[in-house]
Amino acid sequence: MNNIIRNLVIMSAMLILVTGYTTGASATAKDPGGTPDTETKSDMVIEDDVVSEWHNEKMTELTRLPDFARTADAAQKKPVLIFKHSTTCPISGRAAQRIDRLLRESEEPLPSFYMVKVIESRPVSQLIAEHYEVKHESPQILLLKDGKEVWNTSHDEITAEAVLAAIEEHDAMPEED
Repeated sequence: MNNIIRNLVIMSAMLILVTGYTTGASATAKDPGGTPDTETKSDMVIEDDVVSEWHNEKMTELTRLPDFARTADAAQKKPVLIFKHSTTCPISGRAAQRIDRLLRESEEPLPSFYMVKVIESRPVSQLIAEHYEVKHESPQILLLKDGKEVWNTSHDEITAEAVLAAIEEHDAMPEED
C-alpha cells in the first residue's frame, strides 16, 4: 500500500510539473491574467463549474481510512449515503451542487451523508470501491444499508430525485428518534 501511495504522489507531482496544473486560478481566454470567475453559493467555491471547496453541516467528509471504517460500521446499523466527488471535474461540480441543494432543501430526513474527495483522499475512495465491489466512478453516490451497497449511480444521473427515489425504494429513511 505504501508503494501505491508513493507512486501516486510521484505521478501527481510529475503531472503538476508537466502541465503546470494546480487548483485555484487558471488563465482563460476571457481572463488571461489567471483570476478565476468565482461565485460563492452557500459554502461552495465554484470556479469554472468546478467545485473546489465544499462544506455542508449535514455532510461529513471522509479523509482517512479509519473514517471509512467507522462509516462502514455505521452502515451496518443505519442507512448511509457516500458521495464520491472530484474537485477538478465540472460534471462532479454540477452533481455536488445538486447534492448541496438536496441537503439544504429536503424536508424529509435523510440518511447520514458522507463525502470523499477522490483525488485528495484516493486511498479512501479506492477502499470504498473494493469493499463494496463497486466499479469506481466519479462523481458517484452510493446508498449503503445493512452493511451492503444497495444502490449507486454516477455522473449526470446524480439528482435529488434519483437519491430520494433510491432512499424510498430501499426503505432507507432514517428512523426518527
